[in-house]
Formats: sequence, structure tokens, C-alpha cells
Amino acid sequence: MSSLLFRILTTSIIIFTNVVVATPPELLVTVLDTTQLTTMNQLLERITDQRVIFVGEQHDRYEDHLNQLAIIEGLQARGHALVIGMESFQQPFQAALDAFIAGSIDDAELLRRTEYFERWRYDYRLYRPLLHFARSHRIPVIALNLDVELTSKVGISGIEGLNETEKAKIPTDIDRSNSSYRQRIEAVFNQHPNTQKINFEHFLDVQLTVG
Repeated sequence: MSSLLFRILTTSIIIFTNVVVATPPELLVTVLDTTQLTTMNQLLERITDQRVIFVGEQHDRYEDHLNQLAIIEGLQARGHALVIGMESFQQPFQAALDAFIAGSIDDAELLRRTEYFERWRYDYRLYRPLLHFARSHRIPVIALNLDVELTSKVGISGIEGLNETEKAKIPTDIDRSNSSYRQRIEAVFNQHPNTQKINFEHFLDVQLTVG
């Protein structure tokens, strides 16, 4: 996101396991209480039969990224075919990620082609071990984030301010029914001095379109 919008630090990677082309009849979301899981093996046993796994992170906490890597390593060791989704890369740069995983380009070229330090900025060394594990095992990595040009426009004018071409890039069905999520986002919004007079509804639109 641009300087116009505050960044919410706690987000996730997504791991898709045993990927097949199919649409499940119903989406059932389970949130694990990790305080009850004292070992990585216990955690892996709880998630090993799940098709889609969201793994949270605080972007600048190295231990969070190590945990993500440990989960990926554990699932891969159990024979799962994996695909990893990362919000640290924006969708228009998928080809660069593909080239990196294929071994065609190195880290420096990946960062250059994805405009990493202009669009994400967090220390690349936090993500490097995960990306190199994916590369060594040829695990596809998907760029999840919308391009910052689009999210910046949403932040200014809301989803309704997008043209039809831009709207085609965002989900067609956005669930706004989760009041607790709205309250959490609003609490974060209110923690920042709103010197640019950002509309909260537009700020919420950005969070809903990117995550």
C-alpha cells in the first residue's frame, strides 16, 4: 500500500495442500488455539488434512517466518503437494516469482523484477529461507496481493470508484457481515492520526479486497 494508507501488520501466507482443480461445496473455517499445541508435530497433526491453511505473521518478526517455514517443511515431509500464497508480492509480478522458483533468476533479480523494495519494503531476509525452500523443492509460490496502484485508488474513492476493468481484479463477492473484524480494523484505523482525512469505509474496502 502507498503512504496514503496505514499497513495492518498481522497478515498471513496461505498454503494449499494436495491441490486439485475442484470447488468444495462448503467452506468451513477452523481457527486453532495454538496455546493448546505445545509442539510443531501436534500442530501439523491438526492441520495435515486441511486443503487450505492460513498462517499468520507479524511482518517484522523473524520467529513468525520461521514457524511458517517449519509448517511448510512439515507438510512437505508428509507427502503433501503444496502451493504457497504470499501477500508480500503483487499479482502483476507473478512471472518473476515463477522464474525464481524455476531457478532461472537469482534473489537480486527477483527483487528487481517485483519492485520489492518499492512495494513491500520489509527485510527480504525474513522471507528468503521460505522462498529458497520452495525453490529447492519446486513448490509454486503465488503472488496474492493486488497491485498498489489499485489498492491506493480504493483507499481514495472506495470500491465504487473503480472502473469495470479494475473491479474485475477484485473478488466479486465480498463478505461484510463480520462485525468483529470490522471493529478490529476500526480500532487500528483510530490508532493513527488521520491527517489525510481518509474515509474509514474506504480503508475497510482496502482490507477486504487484499485479505
